[in-house]
Amino acid sequence: MQRFMPKKLRIFVLLLLPFAGFALLCGAAWLYARYLLPWMPNCLLRSLTGLLCPSCGLTHALFALCQGDLLGAIRYNALIVLGVAAALGYYAELWLQTIGKPKHILPRKLWAWLLILGLYLVYWILRNL
Repeated sequence: MQRFMPKKLRIFVLLLLPFAGFALLCGAAWLYARYLLPWMPNCLLRSLTGLLCPSCGLTHALFALCQGDLLGAIRYNALIVLGVAAALGYYAELWLQTIGKPKHILPRKLWAWLLILGLYLVYWILRNL
């Protein structure tokens, strides 16, 4: 983004990005709920075993987040916090790049992603106790 736009335009775009992103996310969630959700099958893991998979409830969490209900979103699936944190981290990286102080906030190393995957699995186990 830095090479293609003047700095003032980049700052303007970054100021609008959270609002545009939230509007697009909520619009996509509405379209999904209206046209696709009735046709979606139930979770296969939950149907076969009765266990919640790690992503069970993420759709409802996204809908709650679009309504501004962060606590409700966390009640549906706490992994929504990871998605919000990743989006905020990437947004912060864009700002740092724009002001000329690029820095990586999100993990880039394999061990960090393996740790996140491990936490994901721990969450799955604890969720089904």
